Amino acid sequence: MCYLSSRRFTLPTNDLLDEIRAELFPQEFSSVNFAAYEGVVRPSKRHQAKSWILHILNWILTNVWDPWLCPSSLKRKAEEQAWDILQNMNNASNSTGIISMDAWLNMIAVYCGEGPSSPTLRRMQEASLEYLWMGSSGMQSMSIHGGHAWDTSLALQTLVYTGLADDRDFRNNTVQAYEYLIQQQLVDDWDNANICHRPSRLGAWSFTTRYHGSPCSDCTAESLKAILMVESLLGLRQMKEANLRLAVDNLLMIQNASGGYSSFEPIAAGNWLEYFNGTEMFGQVMTEHDYVECTSSCITALALFRARNGEYRRNEVDQAIDRGVKFVETSQRDDGSWMASWGITFTYGAFFAMEALHYGGRTYENSSVVRAGCRFLMDMRESDGGWGETLEVSTLHLLLSRS
Repeated sequence: MCYLSSRRFTLPTNDLLDEIRAELFPQEFSSVNFAAYEGVVRPSKRHQAKSWILHILNWILTNVWDPWLCPSSLKRKAEEQAWDILQNMNNASNSTGIISMDAWLNMIAVYCGEGPSSPTLRRMQEASLEYLWMGSSGMQSMSIHGGHAWDTSLALQTLVYTGLADDRDFRNNTVQAYEYLIQQQLVDDWDNANICHRPSRLGAWSFTTRYHGSPCSDCTAESLKAILMVESLLGLRQMKEANLRLAVDNLLMIQNASGGYSSFEPIAAGNWLEYFNGTEMFGQVMTEHDYVECTSSCITALALFRARNGEYRRNEVDQAIDRGVKFVETSQRDDGSWMASWGITFTYGAFFAMEALHYGGRTYENSSVVRAGCRFLMDMRESDGGWGETLEVSTLHLLLSRS
């Protein structure tokens, strides 16, 4: 967006674009005064208003810096750096982008920078087809590239927990999924990582596939857990010990000072950056934050590895698990629940937190946190014996607990 804005790029009109504009705008597109609608957002869509700091900064940049003070040489240098980052990200993700929004905006930027005949643009267009699907209302796009590694790891763990992994009817499925996860590990590091200030991805797994390229902390942990569990049950050893250690190295490296884990990378900046959040749709997105689910996945994986190999970096593994368990304990709410960020919501958080506490040596007998968590889960049990939760119920529960 910075690159396109600085270049003042306008896509040449065509029949499809004209049709889309006619569908979106109730008046003639050429007559819309976009400047008059700056900052206008439908109230139901504004989940977080811009800060006064951002409003002042935007006014200064728009009315003073850009038209009167910004040197042309600085502008060119900024465009070049933005272009280098864009190309680096495109290569790292094999043209898929981290999410679909990246894919679409990167395509427009490459169209701007290299023209409609660019080979890079053609590769990006081909990769973008993985996001698209035809629904009842027409062409639609997924938000993310998929959940291949994440879904496979959890399904594989379910097969192990239920005992079906060693069942004659499911053993072949188990082995295939196990081999798939081994193949998806990221065993090569970024090219020129410094330009995007990325931590190493060696040994990690992405949410989707290896060629997608961007690691996730909990996807690394759940994939490692699934592999270790299958190898323990079936006696397989197809995963190289060196690659197991790479995964452990990655999990130790990305732990935050708090003992918690973030989603994609360690926390690298303070929460004050939220003052510059201009999305209005999302809060807590300007830097990484600690998450109970990610923390629980990571320390559980480390505990399973420690049971398999009690020597490799033992002191650091022990410390990482202890610090992670303490973070989970201090994150518990007064009613015994944990608030999740990547699922709905309190039952999901407890699902991860209680497993981590178990692997951290906390039991009903020796831990008041575990006892409170058990009471919460029993209180939330439905009349049919199961557990269910909706976003509306979670929001109500959160409001009531604050009042």
